[in-house]
Amino acid sequence: MDFIFDEEQTALRDEIRNLARNELQPLARKHGETNDVPQEIVEVMAKGGLFRLLFPVEYGGKGISAVNICIAREELAQVSAIADVTFAMQSLGGYPIVIAGTEEQKTTYLPRLARGKVLTTFALTEPKAGSDVANLQTTAEREGDSYLIKGIKRFISNGYRADIGTLFAKTAPDKGNKGISAFIYHRKDKGLEIVKRYKLIAPHDLAEIRFEGVKVSRERLLGEEEQ
Repeated sequence: MDFIFDEEQTALRDEIRNLARNELQPLARKHGETNDVPQEIVEVMAKGGLFRLLFPVEYGGKGISAVNICIAREELAQVSAIADVTFAMQSLGGYPIVIAGTEEQKTTYLPRLARGKVLTTFALTEPKAGSDVANLQTTAEREGDSYLIKGIKRFISNGYRADIGTLFAKTAPDKGNKGISAFIYHRKDKGLEIVKRYKLIAPHDLAEIRFEGVKVSRERLLGEEEQ
């Protein structure tokens, strides 16, 4: 296997490296060891088109390439942990919409994610469930054309700063890992509370989020129930 970058990949690496070292690195030094996600850093990343690497062309992106994403993360991580994590979470939280979203969901969210106007995250981990998703305790109970979400998500990267997120909850608790559904939640949803922010030895926005009867419309279900 050939691991040598082609001309386009090399040009992309150089472009991101220049942006990272000339614009992001001074901001990382300015803000220091922060657990916040400074808006200045988000704006530089957005202006440089970094978030566009994470989304399809038809929704304002540049097309998704695993190699290009790795190139970007290597360059960002050298100068700013905050920038790297924000880039990673924009990908992790946005990709479920790419692969399972309806056309309406894609046109509503993806262009804004690609422009960095909205930040997202991935809410899976809980106090009693991480990689063992069968132990998820968060539930989404159907109520008419909506779902009532109840539960706690823990260790959510960019969980405090994110405007929206992809959340996983059980719509059929008796089915274990076969009863899990995915939803898009909004930071401003009534009943959502950031109950804790964690302090780490490295800069990182890490939060615990409680969903206390958060009402989410069926239009924010990703894919079908239990998929």
